[in-house]
Amino acid sequence: MIIARRDRWQRIGAGAGAVLLLCAAAGRASDTPRLPVRGSGPSPESRHHAELTTEPGSPQAGDSADLRFVVRDSLGNSVRFLQFVHERPMHLIVVSRDLAEFDHIHPELSLDDVYRVTHAFAHGGIYCLFADYTPPGSGTIVDRFDLEVGGTRRAPVKLTPDRALTRCADGVRVSISVAPRLGAGEDLTLSASLADSATGRPLTDLQLYLGALAHFILISRDLSQFIHAHPL
Repeated sequence: MIIARRDRWQRIGAGAGAVLLLCAAAGRASDTPRLPVRGSGPSPESRHHAELTTEPGSPQAGDSADLRFVVRDSLGNSVRFLQFVHERPMHLIVVSRDLAEFDHIHPELSLDDVYRVTHAFAHGGIYCLFADYTPPGSGTIVDRFDLEVGGTRRAPVKLTPDRALTRCADGVRVSISVAPRLGAGEDLTLSASLADSATGRPLTDLQLYLGALAHFILISRDLSQFIHAHPL
């Protein structure tokens, strides 16, 4: 069993329709596992899909829940071995519906063809889970699952555009720039610069984290669009 490790994420910018994240280095819960739920993948024609079950069947805020994923092919057979992409066979991005909470965790293979990870949700409400994986002979697949968590709900956080795409965290200032401009349906270049927040000196000694110097996560406001990219 793997215990979820919370990675250090920083909300960089919120535009009119998306949030950009950068990663640098009530009642009694049921004891019955949730029935398998098929994720919503990139297209109905995909030859593979993931299924999710949880233990307990109704996760409660603040309590550890076992998240179990089975990847199946077009014949319904379970796929045991997935390709390792950025040092892991599966990446799981967990975000709250208002995009205020986000975690990056990694289910690991157990003996029964199930990829498992334990995670505690901070609040009650709807969470969106993006399972990112690559079956042998396939391209990357991202399946989305909407999971309702019981317990006390917090007030939704309003998503508003940022005037400046700069944030500071743990002594590091991160700035994002877009060229030529941010627009739908257009190719664009996202650039990130990191500097010491106290001195302003650029950071040039980044270490590889999960096989990359940095990771970009882009999620649309309605949670229907997901991109996981890596700056060079």
